Amino acid sequence: LSNHNAIDFNLFEPKAPSGEDKIRLTDLDYYSRRHMPPCMKTLYTALKNQHHLKHFGRLQLGLFLKGVGLNLDESLRFWKGELTKKNDIDNESLEVVAYNIRHSYGQEGKRNDYKPWNCNKTINLAAPGPGEYHGCPFKTFSNENLIQLLNSYGVAKNDLKVILDEKDNIALGRLSEIFESTHKNGVAENVGNHPNSFFTSALAYEKATKKAEQQKEKRAAAANQALPTADAPPTEGAEEASKDVAMTDETPEVAGQ
Repeated sequence: LSNHNAIDFNLFEPKAPSGEDKIRLTDLDYYSRRHMPPCMKTLYTALKNQHHLKHFGRLQLGLFLKGVGLNLDESLRFWKGELTKKNDIDNESLEVVAYNIRHSYGQEGKRNDYKPWNCNKTINLAAPGPGEYHGCPFKTFSNENLIQLLNSYGVAKNDLKVILDEKDNIALGRLSEIFESTHKNGVAENVGNHPNSFFTSALAYEKATKKAEQQKEKRAAAANQALPTADAPPTEGAEEASKDVAMTDETPEVAGQ
């Protein structure tokens, strides 16, 4: 961590969800499916499958989770809960992990408050070795693995071809294309530059979509209530109108008959 003291890797850090949008530990599995960008979904899935991540993977994912709103206590509980599922980690290793987490929150060492890494930082990480999953999938994945990853987001086939054809451009721009393909008419603010922006934009899109659906349901319910039912008595205005109709239906008297 001390190697990054003089570098601002967070030129466009989005704000973490708060209030009613505060991310809970129990929600992370749900959010990992479509809200996390490919790099974080890869790390999160690897952790869930293997209950282990090496140092750079823990650091990359840990700072991302800090950025989405996990506090220090939640992060400590999250990592301990996952790493101890494998039953082969000793207390000393757990303490090293806990120290690094506290360090990233500015509670150890130089007390720096470290920020989530943006795409430029992620792309330029050292290539992952055996058993490592850090970095940018657009740089480290084969086409076959990348297709599998993108399909998990529900990327349209036409969009998938465009993204793969432009793989040499690495992540910059690819995140925006994934977001636009899977969030129709969504507003993607800075999505192509920061993993946390992808997350907060996806969260905002889901919230706006739910709100629009609720408003649509309310309008439909209001319209149904306004329709008269077959058993409903006619209103006073309706009675007068029916009398007028009846009078006009009568045969008029003809003078001289």
